[in-house]
Amino acid sequence: MQEPPRPVTPSHAASFPAAPERPFLTFGLGDRPKFVFQGGELRRVADGAVVHAWGHGGEVVTDPAGGRVLLGGEPIVWEDADGLFWRDGGAVACAAESAHRPALPDFADSPWAGTLRALHREILVNVVDGLPVPNFWVYRRPWRR
Repeated sequence: MQEPPRPVTPSHAASFPAAPERPFLTFGLGDRPKFVFQGGELRRVADGAVVHAWGHGGEVVTDPAGGRVLLGGEPIVWEDADGLFWRDGGAVACAAESAHRPALPDFADSPWAGTLRALHREILVNVVDGLPVPNFWVYRRPWRR
């Protein structure tokens, strides 16, 4: 008979180093190029190139439901049906557009509207060449199951 797993005690859990918390947010709805924001940098996933970097001007907050990154309460990176945009100071630049506008419902009638918007964005980010992949970080070629 197999023993049940031991419960994790506080002393046992303390023996494992804590992973540093580095929030990130992925962008690239549908067929748009994929980007990731982490550590104050917006990077293109395909080649890892830094598209833009922000200095430390306040607290960085990621908003997965809204598809945006806030710095000091102001949006600095956001993605909507029109494209992916970033702002530094007063200048706004477009990092990516697509020929097909993705549908972004607001799920206003649901008590879980924010969670549903975040999950919907996650599904759209995992579309590559018009086909879904389980995870675009791992699977390069799309397929239908």
